[in-house]
Amino acid sequence: NKDKPIVMTRPCIMVLRDMQWEDHHDDHEWECELDPADNNGVSGKIVELNVNYDIDARDEVTGAFESGVTTLEAMDATIQDEKAIIRGNPTFKKKQLKKHESRRLATEGTKSVLVVR
Repeated sequence: NKDKPIVMTRPCIMVLRDMQWEDHHDDHEWECELDPADNNGVSGKIVELNVNYDIDARDEVTGAFESGVTTLEAMDATIQDEKAIIRGNPTFKKKQLKKHESRRLATEGTKSVLVVR
């Protein structure tokens, strides 16, 4: 049962997901936080991308990607099954945070910490 594709009408915010595994290796993956206009007015929806970008990804114009700051805009991009389908060459920009604006980030999953003194 697949959802009908939704056309992405606004830029989404690039977010770097850092996954740490029990065997102590890390995986990193760029995802995108949808604009509320593309998610029935609800903010905070993060979707996977069909395009893989390196952790050190850069754009010719805007420079290095910054999690929570770099935006991705793609003509004809659609969202289906929790994934943004990017076609062609997207445009990247830096989001200008307003004074006193901050990003709330969430952590999910099991966390274990060993503290040695």
